[in-house]
Amino acid sequence: MGTATPVTATPVPTVTPQVTAVTAPVQPAPEQRAGPPPLLLAALWTPLVLVLPYLIAMAFAHLACKRGVHQAPLRYLLAQLPLLGSLLVILFIISSVNPWLLEAPSLWAVAVMLIVLLLEEVGVLLFVITQHREERPPQ
Repeated sequence: MGTATPVTATPVPTVTPQVTAVTAPVQPAPEQRAGPPPLLLAALWTPLVLVLPYLIAMAFAHLACKRGVHQAPLRYLLAQLPLLGSLLVILFIISSVNPWLLEAPSLWAVAVMLIVLLLEEVGVLLFVITQHREERPPQ
């Protein structure tokens, strides 16, 4: 066979770690939120909050008239239950999903929401008053 050549080991340089002391305070990372900006999200939820309870109340008043409730004041009071109930449920769902939306509205936004709620009340009242009972022909 052949002759073996000796292997010589080369010295490995050792690296000593440098320890540095931090004298400046650590800056926290900026907070990042996933999803659309709050103003856009509020603009998307606004039609749902304003229109859906109104439509539910009108449908309830119509169904009450079909079921035999022919007194307009009673139908109006009965229509208040789904109007205010669905409005509160939707606002509860929105505020529990996005709690930061509770801090977003200003005094003007609350005033506009109250005016829209009053307009919805007037709309339901007018719908109930102008709703006509279909007369059955005598048999």
